[in-house]
Amino acid sequence: MLIPHILDRFIHLWGIQRFLEHYCIDVLHVIGMLNCFYLPFCHSWKTILENKASEILITPSVYPALKLAYNVFYRFCDAVVQDSLLTRNAGILYGAPRNNNLVIEVGTDIDIFRSIII
Repeated sequence: MLIPHILDRFIHLWGIQRFLEHYCIDVLHVIGMLNCFYLPFCHSWKTILENKASEILITPSVYPALKLAYNVFYRFCDAVVQDSLLTRNAGILYGAPRNNNLVIEVGTDIDIFRSIII
């Protein structure tokens, strides 16, 4: 059921806000697009969003409303960490910042993967 999951998000939000205020956290690193919900409400000095390929490449095509949500939540992050150039380009289509949008993990390189199969 969806309602308990939404309530969990608000409970976690309250805990994250208290943690950030108590420890004076300067950089908030949010992992996963499902957790980007926290970005507008957690006021740290810098926010970094790390997403995975399926969250950018597959999920928006299955749930088109997420394209708009991604566009809104990307506005609250200072930097984005991707796992491949393919996801970086897709993230930019959904509103990720062009600068401070880095690929730090090497994901699946389609050219190498395709040559192994052929």
